[in-house]
Amino acid sequence: MCNKNLFTFILCLFVQCYTFGQINYTAHDNIPAYQGGFHFGINPGAHSGWTDDQLGDISRDIGINTFRPALPESFLDYWGYDIRLDVFQHYSEVGLEDNTVFIGYPALEHREDTMHCEGAFSETFANLYEPIWDDGANGTPVNEENYYAVYCYKMAQTYKNHVKFWEIWNEPDFSFTIKAVEPPGTEGNWWEFNPDPCDHAFRAPITHYVRMLRISYEVIKTVDPTAYICTGGLGYPSYLDAILRNTDNPDNGLITSEFAHTGGAYFDVVSFHSYPHIDNSLRYWNNDINGFSYTRHSDAAVDGFVRLKKEFEEVVERYEYNGVTYPKKMYMVTETNLPRRRYGESAGSDEIQRNFLTKAVMACYQEDIIQLHPYSLAELEVETQAQDPFQMMGMYEKLTSPDQPQTVLPSGYAWKTMAHLLQNKKYDAAVTATMNLPENIRGGAFFDENGAQIFVLWAVTETDNSEKAKAFYTFPESFGYDFLDIKHWNFTQTQRSSIVANNEFLLTGEPVFIEEATVFPEDYLQKVSIQGFPNPFRTTLDIEINLTNFGEISLELVDARGVVTHTFVKQEFYAPGLHQFNFSAENLPVGVYFLKLATENRLKVHRLLKF
Repeated sequence: MCNKNLFTFILCLFVQCYTFGQINYTAHDNIPAYQGGFHFGINPGAHSGWTDDQLGDISRDIGINTFRPALPESFLDYWGYDIRLDVFQHYSEVGLEDNTVFIGYPALEHREDTMHCEGAFSETFANLYEPIWDDGANGTPVNEENYYAVYCYKMAQTYKNHVKFWEIWNEPDFSFTIKAVEPPGTEGNWWEFNPDPCDHAFRAPITHYVRMLRISYEVIKTVDPTAYICTGGLGYPSYLDAILRNTDNPDNGLITSEFAHTGGAYFDVVSFHSYPHIDNSLRYWNNDINGFSYTRHSDAAVDGFVRLKKEFEEVVERYEYNGVTYPKKMYMVTETNLPRRRYGESAGSDEIQRNFLTKAVMACYQEDIIQLHPYSLAELEVETQAQDPFQMMGMYEKLTSPDQPQTVLPSGYAWKTMAHLLQNKKYDAAVTATMNLPENIRGGAFFDENGAQIFVLWAVTETDNSEKAKAFYTFPESFGYDFLDIKHWNFTQTQRSSIVANNEFLLTGEPVFIEEATVFPEDYLQKVSIQGFPNPFRTTLDIEINLTNFGEISLELVDARGVVTHTFVKQEFYAPGLHQFNFSAENLPVGVYFLKLATENRLKVHRLLKF
């Protein structure tokens, strides 16, 4: 009962308010449906000379509408919890919304001084097993002796209006051994044995990680019931299995009255990372050659991306997070990409990178993945000095001074085009089914709130180290389409599209965006023409041809001596209309060149200058 002293009475009301506000549910009871739709994210990173505000601005310039920064306790404890509040407010002002923030990483004085692995201190917080709540005894509802709980409380109070998804740690399962991928029945595998702290970067038992999930869930949800708690960028389904079979009980994760729920009760979203060039998605063991065979192309990469999601999904469903016993989990990918240059045996080119990212977005829509955050906003090194594939994964080249124009890479233009054309769209599985896509064509249909449709289609790539593919498609008669407007990956750069007849039109390994054509150029189908731009050109060349009839064509680039330097099309059947080609000219010598377009009854030549 409250003392009649006024101060004590007010304090008592204050405490009761906090006690009343604590959540009394878990993710075993409810996971609120997310209404935000798919978001185009990024890992912004830190870049010398650039403020976080400026990184947010150039992210919006290429269509990004959500961010994945970090708020480590070590940083906030040193600088003050509101140190980045103005930055997050700026994010909101420029349109970066429903942000995902990964958290953890204690200040030195709050770090656990235990060695769960001989010779390596734990990476996580001390006092995790102190009570989470103390009913306001020291002015806050959380127990000040539980450092992680205090951190979660103060951080959520400060940033709750700017963060929707809280990701607990980054890659807690980063593994130093193959035990993470070993199957059941092998020694030390993570499916049957809890991960050894010596074998992964978290350097603490799985029960400690579950404890962090529990504290995060209880504290952050009390501060902001609309927030979502996420696993921390997992790489291995076996680690997720360990989370779901253990409680936070330090006694081997056993269920007791004090530790009544396993880890699945304390998160809403499975966040995972996918890097197909290092996870064996692009190679397989071939007994015929007693070695690896390689499939370094974008469709194999996106197949690996989808396969990993399904493996996480299978683990989750095995523990009955199926919408019947327990609510279904949501999914997001907070790191993925392929390099744009090859290093060693890895895949790498501008084409495979931009094609993979486009196809990965398609997979997200089709597999109900709510956010995709490529790594990273800008390359970490200039190309001539890069030595690692992760240095060549940016949307921009390595950033120079903020007062200079920055170079957007093909991946950045592709990302911007996707965001421009697909943002606020929904995937239409029913219409996709009626398209009757053959096995060598992939893609799907989308619609917006007004019912307007857009399609994404491509021919399936199958050749190692090649993005070349070819297939022909015609929309079924039921669609009622006579002509199609086709936009390419760089539409937001060129503002140009192609118009073709809906009659066996050509698809390549590059995904294209297709709508019904309702507006036609003034001279459409009146003359054969060819144009290359820009002219003069330096590193890239865009080519547009206009055809008046169906028939075979050839399109070549020749130098001043008449030597063919590149063949775009060689006696292939094309429909009438506008068609676009893209060419990387970085390795082309400086000089005069000619585009030659040969149809069945005429030859057109267009002069170009490379500088």
